Amino acid sequence: MMFWPHLRGWGLTVLHEFTWRAKAWIDLWRWLEARWQLRPSQSAATPSLLIIKVDEIGDYILFRDALAAVTAHYHAQGYQIEVLLNAAVAPFAEADTYPAHKLYLQKSQWKQRAYRYSWLKKLRNAGYTQVFNAHYSRNAGLDDLLAMATGAPAIAWTGNDSNSPFWVQTFTNAYYKALLSGRQAVCFEYTRNQEWAALLAPACIPSPLPPPAQAAVTASPGTYGLLFPGAGRYYRRWPARYFIQLLDKLRNTHPELPVLIAGGPADEAICAEIAGGTRHPQVRNLCGQTDLRQLSGLIARARFLVTNETGAFHLAAAHGTPAVVLSNGNHYGRFAPYPDHFPQAAHMRYCFPTELYPDLATPEGQVVLAHRFRRRSRLPMEEIPVEAVENALYSLPV
Repeated sequence: MMFWPHLRGWGLTVLHEFTWRAKAWIDLWRWLEARWQLRPSQSAATPSLLIIKVDEIGDYILFRDALAAVTAHYHAQGYQIEVLLNAAVAPFAEADTYPAHKLYLQKSQWKQRAYRYSWLKKLRNAGYTQVFNAHYSRNAGLDDLLAMATGAPAIAWTGNDSNSPFWVQTFTNAYYKALLSGRQAVCFEYTRNQEWAALLAPACIPSPLPPPAQAAVTASPGTYGLLFPGAGRYYRRWPARYFIQLLDKLRNTHPELPVLIAGGPADEAICAEIAGGTRHPQVRNLCGQTDLRQLSGLIARARFLVTNETGAFHLAAAHGTPAVVLSNGNHYGRFAPYPDHFPQAAHMRYCFPTELYPDLATPEGQVVLAHRFRRRSRLPMEEIPVEAVENALYSLPV
């Protein structure tokens, strides 16, 4: 039955290609429908700027330094600035002190026509004089639609086809007054965001903000390990049985070390399975018991983190917590791994499916992987062996 993961991966790839193309038509229809129905806007007398970045938590962590630099630059020029963000990042964004008013979009409600049109009309009536769409992988039915709804001159990345095919972008590109062309080779997202800031605010040099906000937790620093087994997509989750095997190995080598399991409400099933299946005597399941800032605090104080390649990994990088990151190569080179010259790289270890290691060994192979997985990877996470994760964990500087 060893062929089953590969057969399943092939089937998922075909299904994804079909759904991706179907979604492209839906997004294009939403964009065209809104363009036909929205009335022209009137710009405000005071210069005003809207920056659109409705990505996920990890994206925001990599974007916030560049965002602070650009908002400072335009604030000094007299602009009133608003930033439209994903509501999921609000606990971090509210603590960040860059000069902009924050707006929050509930992405889970975006498919509801009434909610979508309430936002489009609100943006159309706001009277912005300038809009920046900060998404590199633009989505015709989301960020492109939000930018177009303002009726204001807008600037965006040329970008790639991760979220919308290039043939759809031929329609949406026509709206923008300028398209930014960035690096075409493998480019880490933080570096891309710095490039975005340099293009839009040449005189401003982004400087690192403090780490994302954290709430106080009772655990003492360095006294526990932390597992984060959740991920936004099921195909990016390492199996629960593998986490259980890893915990049992830790029981044999470090029985005195408490291990906490964290996650959001959507991760309750996998966290409960892991906590109930391990023989480790000091495992505590905190899934669903922490908000985002408390999770940030837990990660900041952990001796180590073992996580799928998700927002928790970028929180560990921001706080300097040693981490083992499990990835099937999804968006390789863009969000992981951190480049060697980044200080975070020293306390990060990465585990991939075994078939990727020949390409990982050479720069040319890494470019191949970056192109192959620019949209996403469907390689089975089961192909990351427990032994490789255990070895990576013991190699951490803890």
